[in-house]
Amino acid sequence: MRGLLLSAVIIAAVSGCAFGVTAAGTDAPFRLEPGDTCRVEADTLARGVTAEVRAAVTSNPSRGDAAWGVTLNDAAGAPMLRGEITWGGNDYDDTFGQRSLLVTLYRRDGRGWSECARASLPAHVDLHRGPNSLSVDASDGVARFSVGSDLLQYAASAPYPRRVASIDLTANRPLKVKYFVKSETPDPAIGLQTMWTRPALDEYFASPDTPGAPVGYWTYLDRDINPQWAVPGGFYTLAIVPADGGYDLIYVDGAKTNDNLWHTGMIKGRMRPTAFMNHYSLQWYDASLTEAGPECSADITDGAILTLNFPLHHAIMRYAFVRR
Repeated sequence: MRGLLLSAVIIAAVSGCAFGVTAAGTDAPFRLEPGDTCRVEADTLARGVTAEVRAAVTSNPSRGDAAWGVTLNDAAGAPMLRGEITWGGNDYDDTFGQRSLLVTLYRRDGRGWSECARASLPAHVDLHRGPNSLSVDASDGVARFSVGSDLLQYAASAPYPRRVASIDLTANRPLKVKYFVKSETPDPAIGLQTMWTRPALDEYFASPDTPGAPVGYWTYLDRDINPQWAVPGGFYTLAIVPADGGYDLIYVDGAKTNDNLWHTGMIKGRMRPTAFMNHYSLQWYDASLTEAGPECSADITDGAILTLNFPLHHAIMRYAFVRR
């Protein structure tokens, strides 16, 4: 199988890069020799990481099974997934053959490396000694690889089991690297985490020193929503706790859309008082962890009904007070 000869290089990879590459990568050209590894670090708290390499093999790539690519590693430095470029098709002197660039993905497990995806790209790639770009976008457990010389085109994708902590660049031929850079997408869930847990909420609400309603648990009651504008992300159970002169709405359970992103104790919204009694400005985070936008508000009626208003989304949701 093409490219598996690089597995020895991957296993022996050492942290760091002898060519001045920082944790954020470099846009300065350098030369990578066979047996060397260039590594860029990634923030494991980020929701996703994107890396791009633009490089060219210095010798005739169609001879001798030339291969280069990037490997995604976990926090322990263990390789999880590799995307590799090789050259396929017929030899140069076959006028009627079609040559192409091959992009092969390999997954690493306890039994070693195994191929999990492959794509053949005959166009918008350099099939000789010119540079090609290899991009990997790793987020939410899936890595998507794109390749091209003048235009990046999607090649293949595969899942990976743990958060990416570093990305290695290796090759089995001398490689002229124009740049090796990466960027990260912050995880909005990090900023929504709190110290609240379900047992902590139960204990707090059971204390005789805890303020009365609206502090306590609230459960979904009903909605008035134009489905052309919005759909509910779930039928939430919320906990309201005092915070910063107002209240925080803590997510307890009930998410349907992107339920894997939501965990008990995260901030679902923030209510802050206005000049009107029982009327609050509302900061609300939707199912995708994104703020719902301006002009949102909340009203509490008789300490028993919580109404959330989203006028720009043509939506109203109501919650009922359950218990302390």
